[in-house]
Amino acid sequence: SRNHKDMDAEAFSKAVNRKMITKPFRAMIGKFKKSNINTCMTYINKTLTEALDEVCPVVKVNHKSKTPWTHNLNILKKSAKKARGRNIKSLIKSPNLSNEDRNHLASECAKKEKAYKEAIEENDKLAYREYCSKMSDPKKLAKVPKTKKQPWEELNVLIKPDGSYTEDSEDTLTTLANEHFPPDLQPQPQVVTPPSSYESEEDQVIINKIISLSRMDKVVKKLPPNKAPGLDNIRNNMIKAAWEHIKEPLRHIFRQCLTYTYCPKTWKTSKGIIIPKEGKDDYTNPRAYRIISLTSNIQKLMERLILDYLERDTCVDNKLTKNQFGFRKRKSTEAAIHRLT
Repeated sequence: SRNHKDMDAEAFSKAVNRKMITKPFRAMIGKFKKSNINTCMTYINKTLTEALDEVCPVVKVNHKSKTPWTHNLNILKKSAKKARGRNIKSLIKSPNLSNEDRNHLASECAKKEKAYKEAIEENDKLAYREYCSKMSDPKKLAKVPKTKKQPWEELNVLIKPDGSYTEDSEDTLTTLANEHFPPDLQPQPQVVTPPSSYESEEDQVIINKIISLSRMDKVVKKLPPNKAPGLDNIRNNMIKAAWEHIKEPLRHIFRQCLTYTYCPKTWKTSKGIIIPKEGKDDYTNPRAYRIISLTSNIQKLMERLILDYLERDTCVDNKLTKNQFGFRKRKSTEAAIHRLT
């Protein structure tokens, strides 16, 4: 794993520049073809990914217990292990042992294991308090509650429609997908025939406004740095760090996409993330989860450019009905309910 926040932005920018000098992007630009746009997009993704691997390589993490081990815990662990062994031997090798002696051994084993677990919990609390006491940055301190382990950290078994339980992870994911996206209720794709291209002079004027360098610079500055990436694993902080070197290539790609109404293949796939709904009593119910799709951040950048053009140049907000609450700034479900009541 690697922490993208540890990425050196300056070193990353230099690595991107070095790779793009080795293989210039302009040599790839020719007459428009769908394969040409896909090749250009693959080139951008590969350049950014290789630069990230160079300046922020993946580090092998040792997934051992985070509990700070002490001599006292070691003694309690051995004591609990011995008590458990004596209890098991009494059941196997001493069938004639009285019920009173059996109960005594079982009770002794339970006490030892309880003392061991309580010591671990107490040690965790002390370590957590020490960890919090050393933090001085308010932003990092605000994220401390998120580091605590949640009861839904792992997706285990789910209940199938027939009442049985899923047997493995693949069965669990299939059950979840069928519940949220039933095969028999999938909408039939509507055949929409868009214009083959927007090559007229009037259309090109609008496209040039949408992807103007000033608008692109402004939108990139406002990109949220910690947004999760899609399947291409290109994060916004990577785009911002390498912006001066990938600005022109992306502008060319955006222009071709808008002119010829084409979407690159890498933008047509998304990463599905399963998120549990808070406050649910039973997490074996597939409906206790929701699924979000993470698409390419480069695609979202083009969408932000179009949105900025609509909001600022066409004043689309003034033309929408007041009852439009979805996908608008400072509008929410609560605001819609308040309007009704």
